[in-house]
Amino acid sequence: MTTLIRKEGEMSNVKKLSIIEENKDFLADEVHQYFVKNNPGYEFNKEFFRRDVHMICDIICGDLEVEGYVSPITFADEDTKSGYYNLNRYKSSFLFFKEQNQESIEAINYTISLIKSISKNEVVTPVLGTHSQVIDNERSLKPEQIEEIDVLGSLIVSNAGTSKKRTPYLDMMEDYFDKGFIHTTIPENIYPRLWEQVHKTKWVDATRSTYKKRPDWYHENEKHYMDPTMMDRPTYEKLFAKEVFTNTPPDLIEIAEDLIKDPMFDYIKMFRPPIPEVKCVHFWNGSENSPHHNDGVDGTDLMIFLYLTDEEGWDEEWGGYINMLKEVGGKFYHTKLILPIDGTMVCVNNSAPIFKHGIRDLKYKDKNRYTFIFHYTWKF
Repeated sequence: MTTLIRKEGEMSNVKKLSIIEENKDFLADEVHQYFVKNNPGYEFNKEFFRRDVHMICDIICGDLEVEGYVSPITFADEDTKSGYYNLNRYKSSFLFFKEQNQESIEAINYTISLIKSISKNEVVTPVLGTHSQVIDNERSLKPEQIEEIDVLGSLIVSNAGTSKKRTPYLDMMEDYFDKGFIHTTIPENIYPRLWEQVHKTKWVDATRSTYKKRPDWYHENEKHYMDPTMMDRPTYEKLFAKEVFTNTPPDLIEIAEDLIKDPMFDYIKMFRPPIPEVKCVHFWNGSENSPHHNDGVDGTDLMIFLYLTDEEGWDEEWGGYINMLKEVGGKFYHTKLILPIDGTMVCVNNSAPIFKHGIRDLKYKDKNRYTFIFHYTWKF
């Protein structure tokens, strides 16, 4: 990448590049009309098209506006490296150009050619004429910068389809924020450590709930829907969680801390405060019967259910399953019944009351359904 040294008194890159910014609507109109003229009958979303043309302008202005350009950074794709920060930032956001077909590539190349002409203050013969071209000869870019626009244009063509490449982690992120839960499996480095907790725990009868057994250190909740302290429910839930957490074995808390470090949570951390703090840990054998509810009253943002059983599979008639749903305006969306098959993990977005879960009690008492629930709060 070429480094430009601005001479004393010379106009800044930011001011020069404003000629592109001021012509964004002109460019969008002209490229759109050019595309329609050359591709009669092609069906596409005009607003998506214009937005993508605007975004190409933003990429070029952003990656050329810093004096001396920008520092190199690594692309999300391991085999691609570049110093173009804005391209890396926006390349997954194209809505029309992501198709990377002959028509969209031709439109990208035409957009780049017009941007180069505008950057040199060459008069572009308008096709549509809705917006007038802004011309200012004092804001012409240097030849080296025009060459960089060509380089960026080639990179935009090759990277515009990035948003079509799906990864399991992107699917998980969308599940978390839209459906309210992620249904997956316990990471391999966590699974045996949970079984170790099961085997070394001193189990006692759960006399005050419908659970089969509980650890001797675990204080039972009276009933999910009751407040035995006669205080308000949120206060009771927070006090209950605090008491349970105080008694939780340190090595079990350590497991909860290690779990949230798994790469599957990295995409969620991008949109939340980056430090998840363990606030509460539940652990028991069995299952209570609970209507659909949200546990956000305890003040935590994320809760993770982890299930272990001695069975090779799980029959729905045994009970002990969890039901997920999203409720908006009295209507239910994304309903799903999840069996507690050994190694199952369910991550629940606890920060919005529209995301709810319900639990079915364990019908067959000869079955073991070990449940861990880790609660987290996002912190800076």
